[in-house]
Amino acid sequence: MERITLFVDVLLPVPVHTTFTYRVPFEFNEQIAIGLRVIVPFGKSKFLTGIVVRVHEKVPEGYQAKYVEHILDAHAIVNLQQLKFWHWLATYYMAPIGDVVNAALPSNFKLASETKILLHPEFSFDHHKLNDRESDVVELLKINEQIDLSELGKVAGVVSVVPFLKKLIEKQIVITVDEINQKYTPKTILVVCLHPNLHEEDALQQTLMELEASPRTEKQVEALIEMIKRSSDQGGLDFPVPKKDLVEAGISPSTIQTLEKKDIFIVDRYQIDRLKSGEEAEKTMPILTPPQKTALEEIRSAFEEKQVVLLNGVTGAGKTEIYVQLIQEALDNGKQVLFLLPEIALTTQLIQRLKKFFGDLVGIYHSRFNQNERVEIWNKVLENAPHRYRIVVGARSSIFLPFIDLGLIIVDEEHETSYKQQDPSPRYNGRDAAIYLGALHKAKVLLGTATPAIETQQNALQGKFGLVNLTERYQGMEMPEILFADLKRERN
Repeated sequence: MERITLFVDVLLPVPVHTTFTYRVPFEFNEQIAIGLRVIVPFGKSKFLTGIVVRVHEKVPEGYQAKYVEHILDAHAIVNLQQLKFWHWLATYYMAPIGDVVNAALPSNFKLASETKILLHPEFSFDHHKLNDRESDVVELLKINEQIDLSELGKVAGVVSVVPFLKKLIEKQIVITVDEINQKYTPKTILVVCLHPNLHEEDALQQTLMELEASPRTEKQVEALIEMIKRSSDQGGLDFPVPKKDLVEAGISPSTIQTLEKKDIFIVDRYQIDRLKSGEEAEKTMPILTPPQKTALEEIRSAFEEKQVVLLNGVTGAGKTEIYVQLIQEALDNGKQVLFLLPEIALTTQLIQRLKKFFGDLVGIYHSRFNQNERVEIWNKVLENAPHRYRIVVGARSSIFLPFIDLGLIIVDEEHETSYKQQDPSPRYNGRDAAIYLGALHKAKVLLGTATPAIETQQNALQGKFGLVNLTERYQGMEMPEILFADLKRERN
């Protein structure tokens, strides 16, 4: 069967306006797909992580394509709507597409990689005829054991390192070892489990009796009883117990190790979720006042004709209660929700209020999360699971998350200048980008504010956006009294 020669166009996190074309090794033909991360050579000796945006058979003109080095994912981590969104951002804000990729992907998705070169195990001067460059490489490898691409280029005196390396490999002079430093590290804990042979009560009772009959095993008996109790409390004898919980209960690590050697305990390392969970949600929705009910009905009506609606509500009018109702409606339709805030400082109180109603359905994404947490949040959103992270609350960077089925975007305090990314590139407005993102997903966008931005107000007055006014404060609270002071007169 004839093998097909495939090529891929790859987006790289470098400040350029184009993609780069690479050849796919035949062994990767079945794996390669749009949205996967790949490691590719870039320049003389660099290797970068990029995203595959196109798979094709068109041979590049005017140059020979380098090979893809690695495929890093079993499944796509970027979807087609994200790629469209990235290209729109780059075009609309005249930014290099590479800068958009760099801003969109969590840092720990971008791996550090370098190829190490070693002398071939079967190399011998008797069977290999070497030219001067090849001899210099062999001599260096005898001294250093392994070198990287930059060192190879220097000792051989070649500009294009990869073709030269390819010849060395074909002649079986060297081999390569790719050391990929995976920046993302899953969070793990040590857990203790009862050996599978002891999951039956009879076997467990027999083991307990044997320990009790042996001299100097009192602490082992205590450890086994504590383990049985904690496993049973969690649901059964096969449930693991965190090792630190046993240690905190007074069981020494040496006792645990002894029971492990006796095939009574199994100590293993489990991957756990960095993201907090387990918060209970209230089932009742907030009770709306008549003005809130009227505003909610007007928003629903406006959404029938417009994709974007401006909710112009005075400060203290209770816009959050209206948001909660709309979020619940989106969730009932099986949709994801994005709730944008201008500042991280505003998230704490709002998140507490949202979690009161939605519990673990609420997730948070902003710059105070470390890079490992950002990767886990990215993966949670990508999973599109029905019981976690259906609602994402975050700052402007949240628009880059891999939403699958976005149904509603709420941009609170839409007038705030914090939605604008000033530096570095890409320089974009998170509010306007959210509107385009909503259009891509056919999601409704609600802009909430007490003081609309001039351009938003104008779009609403011209009929581009729907407009709903909420002029009364929550539960009839009076507006603050405003006093004017003539400072010129006061100075006299």
